[in-house]
Amino acid sequence: MMTKVKLPMPAGLILERAAAAGLKGADLADAVRDQNRSAFKEAGISEESIDYILEFGAQNQEVWDSAVYHGYVFKFLSIRGLQNFLIARLGLKEGEDFVFYETFLDSVRIPADSLSSLKETVPGNWMFTVIGNRGIYRIEHVTASAGASAVSKN
Repeated sequence: MMTKVKLPMPAGLILERAAAAGLKGADLADAVRDQNRSAFKEAGISEESIDYILEFGAQNQEVWDSAVYHGYVFKFLSIRGLQNFLIARLGLKEGEDFVFYETFLDSVRIPADSLSSLKETVPGNWMFTVIGNRGIYRIEHVTASAGASAVSKN
């Protein structure tokens, strides 16, 4: 099995927002390789984000292509980054599909067929805990003081 590349938070979030808008696969890889600003504009990506991703892709084309075609793991993901990732990847809505707190997300509705890929993309410092039995989770940051060996991502 191929090891997934690690992407910085901004690159991963841009990838997710572009894919959610229909720009994915070869079209997404080519848009970066060809420096195609209009493809990102059509996907609703901001000018600042377009500048970032085109520069990132130019300097890291193999990493970008691997992320697009084979998936990736965030190098780091803040609580706001996690929130934005879930909104982009799953189309969740705050207050309806999850509740945002300063250090965790609660009552997160995650479809069973999406859970595995989410866990593979989110760094290991986030723990998914089942609450109830209907695909509802709490996702919280595991701090070093909590003892990483005592907690699992499962």
